[in-house]
Amino acid sequence: VLIALSIGIGILIPSVALFSTSSKVVEKSRNLSFASSLSRYIIQNMMTMKMDKIVSVPIPGLSVCDDSNENYYFGELFNFESDNGKFKKGSIGINKDQLPELYNYLAKYDFRYSIAVGEANPSDDISDIIKSVTVSITWKELGVDKVYYYKSHAYIIPR
Repeated sequence: VLIALSIGIGILIPSVALFSTSSKVVEKSRNLSFASSLSRYIIQNMMTMKMDKIVSVPIPGLSVCDDSNENYYFGELFNFESDNGKFKKGSIGINKDQLPELYNYLAKYDFRYSIAVGEANPSDDISDIIKSVTVSITWKELGVDKVYYYKSHAYIIPR
């Protein structure tokens, strides 16, 4: 019985460690996937914006979720508000009331975005300015002070 018990424990301990490691890998993969999607979303929306509205957001960046019960609507960047401050049709604010699961996920990992914008003017014409945009998404994973990040880069030309 003692031999069987020690063999069982010898098999059980590595199995538990394997599940713990795999759950951490899944967590990192989910966060990286979200960061990639958010970065792509930001760049796609910038491509529809007026060139003068595309501005830098310095590091450490803005929180995607403000971690309070106040609404946080991303303003012009995410096109959630119209000029008069009201919601555009079909827009959703990220708050505890409208999207509680997403809100809690964003608050838990403290997702932030920062944007570095550079300009290039290939000719003397002011309307030919091309913007070089780098979007950085940062987040913290559970129990670790280390900040993880994802960067995406695009060139935005005048429409």
